[in-house]
Amino acid sequence: MSTNETSDGLNSKIENWLNKQGYPLEINVARSFRKAGFQAIQSDYYVDPESENYREIDILAINQKKFNSHLVEVSLHIECKTSIDKPWIIFSSSDIRLFSYDRVSQRIGSDYGLKYLNSISDQSEIYNSPLFKNYLIGLDTE
Repeated sequence: MSTNETSDGLNSKIENWLNKQGYPLEINVARSFRKAGFQAIQSDYYVDPESENYREIDILAINQKKFNSHLVEVSLHIECKTSIDKPWIIFSSSDIRLFSYDRVSQRIGSDYGLKYLNSISDQSEIYNSPLFKNYLIGLDTE
């Protein structure tokens, strides 16, 4: 057996293992967030508040914009799961969207953050910002 044949076999085994672990999905999701203007960090760690142990989160996606004199940050903590034998299907409609001010005020945040978002949600500069666009981020198939 030649060195190339051994190398090709090893590469094939590594590729199969990686695909079973879901890494391609993580990479594609992170890439899609980066294309949408987010900073995307893969394999970030946080402290579990119940056990106080470190846990891994697949992707941390962050985007921040300054509105008036306030810095608003959107932080998404994403866990990716691959399910080949039980695929997930999400149905949505392109003609049903949130009202412009709801795209701002109906977010998850701290009490202070939600009060602030509610107070600025009627400003067109805010709800037309890419930070509050109402869209789905598509996965690349490259």
